[in-house]
Amino acid sequence: MFARTNRVPGRGLIAAAVVTTAAIQPIVDLSGSHAFNEDWPPHAHFHDLAAIGMLEVCCATSLYLLNTTRGDRVLNTAVAAILPFSFWAPFFPAHFVSGSSLDDTTAHHKGPTMPKVGRFTIYPNASIAALEIALLAAGWLRFRRAHR
Repeated sequence: MFARTNRVPGRGLIAAAVVTTAAIQPIVDLSGSHAFNEDWPPHAHFHDLAAIGMLEVCCATSLYLLNTTRGDRVLNTAVAAILPFSFWAPFFPAHFVSGSSLDDTTAHHKGPTMPKVGRFTIYPNASIAALEIALLAAGWLRFRRAHR
């Protein structure tokens, strides 16, 4: 599946980020803390499930673009990296919107105590988002360096 991807520097890193995004997010979202959380209103369940579906289609598209021989390799690689990036990047500004939180604790779902560094709470979802973005950026930069 990744034969073409691995021949080009950086594309393997992007593929790794795409695959881990496609695998991790449904595990988290199809849990009692998200899509099946009884504290959420029905429309929130709908949005979460729709987002999972959209993300899986984006990840499948990314893998196709990384492995196809059709089209422009640079454009295909850029779009393949942008699709999962567009999922992870909004985690950070959304945290600053009044009423939103990276903490998924509700009345019926008590989350674990989050670790702290000084006065800053380390949220696993934001940490994963940062790691995925870093992997995508490293892959893109390595790919671009090889194609100058």
